[in-house]
Amino acid sequence: MTTIRDATPSDADDIYRLLSGFVTSYRPDRAVFDDATFPRIVEAASAGSAEFLVAEQDSCRRNGPDGSPRRRTHPTGKGSPGTHARR
Repeated sequence: MTTIRDATPSDADDIYRLLSGFVTSYRPDRAVFDDATFPRIVEAASAGSAEFLVAEQDSCRRNGPDGSPRRRTHPTGKGSPGTHARR
């Protein structure tokens, strides 16, 4: 089953991994992503001025090294992450 939900700070690792895989014109800076970019996206989405969603697939759950479930998240929407305005 796939669940679509708002992105949260706990999605940062998965979203950064996807960003790094998609970007071809530059190498994303993890510190900038963690300290500025992603928190601003989540804040804008919480305030209703942007929409940043992830798709979470239950069938992809696997246990991590600490025994906690892992999940796969996929950002959704049009344009740059976090800039898709709510309509």
